[in-house]
Amino acid sequence: PVITLTSLTGGDYIAGGKSKNVTWSATDDGFGIASGISIYYSTDGGNTFLNTIVNSIANTGLYSWAVPSIESSSVRVRIVAKDLIKNIATYESSSNIVIDSTLPTINLTSLNGGEYLLAGKIENITWTATDEHSGIPSNGISIYYSTDGGRIFPNTIATELANTGVYSWLVPTLESASVKIIIVALDRAGNAATKESTSNFNVKTVPPPSPLIDSVISPTNVSAIKLSGWKSQSTQIISI
Repeated sequence: PVITLTSLTGGDYIAGGKSKNVTWSATDDGFGIASGISIYYSTDGGNTFLNTIVNSIANTGLYSWAVPSIESSSVRVRIVAKDLIKNIATYESSSNIVIDSTLPTINLTSLNGGEYLLAGKIENITWTATDEHSGIPSNGISIYYSTDGGRIFPNTIATELANTGVYSWLVPTLESASVKIIIVALDRAGNAATKESTSNFNVKTVPPPSPLIDSVISPTNVSAIKLSGWKSQSTQIISI
């Protein structure tokens, strides 16, 4: 037979515990292959192939592999084709594959709740995100916001950002005391981790009221006047 592996040939990052297609092409001009395809994987860089993915399947060119939940950067796949008179051909990955079964680690370090934001202003969203096994790619960060206390996050702030740890957000024009943000970190294998604000924050279109002024003392220590809101309760004038 003549056989070629057309996926998982090397350099791939795949998520443990999920499905991944193994694809190939196999022909035999003499006797045909029928149900003569078997697939194995190695975790030692191809020195041995002790782990069976599937045995004796039809030559369809595709098999959906339930990837094991392991951590390994030395995985390779071998496919074996056997024709009807038991001639055998093999093909394997030319370089290693990474199986990553662990989610990234992510923390939101600003806009974590309790803030008062003014619509139309720039606010920095900051975070830390790491991934020990396959790493976070240059477009692995996305950020969204909710206006219902985090039940849903249908509003996009930014997608496919670099993992720089900071994004300058132009706060949208809205009035809500139930805003939260969620940040998503995606590693090279496709594992996703999320972190959202621990409590609500406010977005308003007008700034908060200024605090009441209880007393104003002149440099010459004249008597103080008291202000309630914006109206003076005294007609006394203070010279500065």
